[in-house]
Amino acid sequence: MANGAIIYRNSTYIENVLRHRFVADVASELWRRTPGLPLHILQAEVDIAGVDVMFIYTKIFRHVQLKALSKSFNKNPYAIHESLGGKAGACIIWICYDKTTLQPSSYHMMGKRGNGKMCSLEGFTPAKDPRSKKERLGYRAVRIDDANYHCLSLGNLVEVLFAL
Repeated sequence: MANGAIIYRNSTYIENVLRHRFVADVASELWRRTPGLPLHILQAEVDIAGVDVMFIYTKIFRHVQLKALSKSFNKNPYAIHESLGGKAGACIIWICYDKTTLQPSSYHMMGKRGNGKMCSLEGFTPAKDPRSKKERLGYRAVRIDDANYHCLSLGNLVEVLFAL
């Protein structure tokens, strides 16, 4: 089976592994920088408004939607819940990873430093359902090109996320 087919058939598994890895990596990086200062981690049981994980560190609240891709760049749009637009501390993080090891290689982020408000998503075109091609209500098509930060290391991403 071709590598692309393996990734497609296991996309939910891969996204879950990368989400858990991401949370652990962020917590470890912050602990390394300031031992004893905890990162509070909240994960949604049900993704209803586009937030996969919420981080609270010192006085910074981050509402994070995660996207995973096995390339360093992809022109395809991602369906992003429009409720993230304009929200303080909201961001979209694209995790680029190696297809054979699932090792994260870089990160792209759309959002501001710390508690800054993410841009409104109203100007983005409505996202379409990939199967029916109909407009997906409440979602906007956002491309990795729209990210405010590109090709970040984990350390650089943590600095942007928590305004360090």
